[in-house]
Amino acid sequence: MKPCFYAGEGVWMSRLKKGSKEAFIHDNCLKEQFESAERINPKLWEMLKNIESLYSERAENSKALVQGLLVNILEDTELSKVIHSARYRVKDVNSLKVKIVKKLAELSIYESPGYDKEKYRDIDENNYYKIITDLIGVRIIIRYREQWSKVDKWITEHFLNDSTYYIKNYISDYKSEPGKPFIVETPKVYYRSDQDKVFYENVKANCYSMIQSKSGYNSVHYIINKDGKYIEIQVRTIYDEAWSECTHDIVYKNKNPKRRKELDYISKCLSQQTIAAETMVNYMYEIVNGTNMIYKDPLNLSKKEENKRYSDTVSITEKINIEKRMDLMKQEKDEIFSGNIDDLI
Repeated sequence: MKPCFYAGEGVWMSRLKKGSKEAFIHDNCLKEQFESAERINPKLWEMLKNIESLYSERAENSKALVQGLLVNILEDTELSKVIHSARYRVKDVNSLKVKIVKKLAELSIYESPGYDKEKYRDIDENNYYKIITDLIGVRIIIRYREQWSKVDKWITEHFLNDSTYYIKNYISDYKSEPGKPFIVETPKVYYRSDQDKVFYENVKANCYSMIQSKSGYNSVHYIINKDGKYIEIQVRTIYDEAWSECTHDIVYKNKNPKRRKELDYISKCLSQQTIAAETMVNYMYEIVNGTNMIYKDPLNLSKKEENKRYSDTVSITEKINIEKRMDLMKQEKDEIFSGNIDDLI
């Protein structure tokens, strides 16, 4: 990780003692956020060190659990027909500590934070794994947006999706005992355009939480409880995966604040191009698979149907015009996105 330079200090602080509070703050550019978080919990650093000492064993046990789930996903006959790839990760301890600091810092910003933020106020080494639900993550990559419905069907068949099981309080409602895996909260759809929203609502009307992302993030998230451990399953297309990986790797990891705004703008440009490419591919997929009455076998189209399809193609091409999208984006109020996907969820 590149060291972070704070204007006015006059020196690079890369020689700080490894493992110290100062080194942690410096290496992760958390100066202001750590100060805000300490106002919420004055013993913040002591708590983070306690979590660090306990986390390695939990992380190792989590790997075995999620590896078994990944094998089930990859070996499933029906899923193998629609997914491009799947992978897992167990959050490393530094990312865990950074997330806790950022979540506590947020509490000093919002006057009336909702429960999704308020739940972090009393986090400590005894309950962090009950509150943070993405310590284990699985990402399923599909080629086309329309394939999501089949992945969703598999997930909801293998993990009980009953609102009576949804957690209202992450401390008191936590279930540690082995049993039938279940979905612990309403699945969340992060969408970037109205077109995406219409698609998801048509598939799962009034069932999932719809959250618009101005940064360009597009993904469906499920949180499950399997044997007392939370696993976040993300489902997205290869186009959305390309955008999020590039943005995270280039924007988030860049520690130069002078370049952040420029990189943020370029990331939004990339998002618009991703939308354009994905829209055309989805349209091609619909034509070939006949998911719309208009897109029947082209050899059997009537003249009227053929003209209608051509008209639709022209319309879609106009809608994804990059220059038009960029002009609209310039008119919007600038919002700095860190590039860290965790900041969006």
